[in-house]
Amino acid sequence: MILHKEMTAPNGGAGAWQRAIGLALGVLVASPAFAADGDLARAGQLLQEARYAEALELFQRSLEVSPSDPAAHLGLGRAYLALGDYAAARIEFETVLRFDDLPPDLHQQVAIYAAAALRYAGGERLLPVAHALVGVGNYRVNPTSGTDAFGGNDTNDVFLDTRAGGGLNYLLTGNFALIASLDLHYRVYLGDRRNDANLRWNAAASHTMGEHNLAAGLRGRFRTFGLGSDFRNDWGAYANWRYRLDAADQLSAGVEFLRRTYSAGPFYADARDIVEATGSWTRSLLGGKASLSRPARSGASSRRGRAPTATRCSSAWPRPSTSPSPSRWDSS
Repeated sequence: MILHKEMTAPNGGAGAWQRAIGLALGVLVASPAFAADGDLARAGQLLQEARYAEALELFQRSLEVSPSDPAAHLGLGRAYLALGDYAAARIEFETVLRFDDLPPDLHQQVAIYAAAALRYAGGERLLPVAHALVGVGNYRVNPTSGTDAFGGNDTNDVFLDTRAGGGLNYLLTGNFALIASLDLHYRVYLGDRRNDANLRWNAAASHTMGEHNLAAGLRGRFRTFGLGSDFRNDWGAYANWRYRLDAADQLSAGVEFLRRTYSAGPFYADARDIVEATGSWTRSLLGGKASLSRPARSGASSRRGRAPTATRCSSAWPRPSTSPSPSRWDSS
């Protein structure tokens, strides 16, 4: 009652208070941030109602106001996926999320990203993923003068290939994230060849800035040869930048410093330091059902305490990646 009397005091009257409150609410509703939040909430509702094209438009409009918003990027990726544009979905997901060493198939990669995006939409910030692959293959060396010289022309071995891995992204405030991953690849030959195992690991932090994502951290690869104790261990620091040029194109560049060591044996003295720069361009194809990547790399290595012993520069052939279909390209 006292409040009511103060608000209706002669100095201004109730009408002045109502006009002031209405003006403040009008300014709030008209603000870009308020509109973006409204678009984001409505876009999420439209996704649930399977109105994907409308949701995509609202997610894009929300990003025009808040270009680094993880929820808008991940929601836009889910909308692209629902519309069947796998390549654009992956590019959009990768402006926020980083999961290293995923299976090579585009459809599997996008499914993993989408599961993490859905968990984030449900209010979770710790986003774990996991994958496993099992297959059978054949390793054969065709007879040539080169293979004949090393006695390898009769190689024809069947192998069992297994791979399992996982990772997590923990999304922090300020568009930062913590990243970790493990990937184990084990190949067992049914002949008299050695069995090989590869363990890859990664621990880093990343930051989303609009269409850019920058990551830096540590990673490595531990590889064993056969059932004995021979191994090779690579580990070092790296930085990687991704840029979403548009819905169909992604650029990336990185630099890495590695230290390589071997177990006691014939390669023990070949321990070396390696510096490598990488870059790639990824392009969506066939309406988002496939993508084409063109990587390039250049680096130098040197044995410990010696001058550089090797340099290299290469650009790999394009590697198409597709979603499952009756006729598809396979990538490895």
